[in-house]
Amino acid sequence: MNRTLVVAAATIAIGLAACDAEPNLADYATNEIEAVFKVQNTESGNEGAFEVILLGPSEGLSPNYIKLPEEATLTATWGDESLELEQVTQGVITYGGPFTTTEATEFNIAFTRPDGEDAPLNPLFLAAPFEITGVSGTISTGESLDIDWSGGSGSAQLVITGDCIQQYGATADLSAGSVSVPFESLVPVDAGSPTGCALTTQMEAATEGAADPAWNAESLTVGRVLRRRDGATAYQP
Repeated sequence: MNRTLVVAAATIAIGLAACDAEPNLADYATNEIEAVFKVQNTESGNEGAFEVILLGPSEGLSPNYIKLPEEATLTATWGDESLELEQVTQGVITYGGPFTTTEATEFNIAFTRPDGEDAPLNPLFLAAPFEITGVSGTISTGESLDIDWSGGSGSAQLVITGDCIQQYGATADLSAGSVSVPFESLVPVDAGSPTGCALTTQMEAATEGAADPAWNAESLTVGRVLRRRDGATAYQP
């Protein structure tokens, strides 16, 4: 093999090795890392899950997901309970773990590392779980799409979608237990020749907050309680 081919082969091998190498926490100061902390309850019931993603500076369009060494920890605490989060996915590296709650809850996820600055204060707030107990089966001219729910606190973003209507959005007061959306508030995609379709109703109580200032400025915390009824309502213009 001539020298040019040898050099080219070596360059390719080095590039492949770099692609296969896992990102190294030790290569980044804490303030270079973008941290996203989530606490979510997205299925019926009181079971929820934590999700944490750590991103280092990246070159190009590909995110640089950071894998933590064993000595680094993410520890969630709430009330008298605590849980050390574990890696739950590969590729898109995320850390997480389950929890159970029956009321509005404040959480914190503390980050400690063997080298560099810790980030111990990453507060999250999760609204109380709620359940959609009913939605109208059909809606036509002169009627309303009636939505009922139980539980919850504060407010939730109500979104109604379907192939034949423009997305509808409003804020619902969870203490009210119900809301009615007039048929006329659901605008057809083709106003001149409206068609029918199945509508999906979604309600989400979400909050965002600041992560520990030790991270970079893009870091944040997110709490989400999400419920939806897929295709439960027939829109009949």
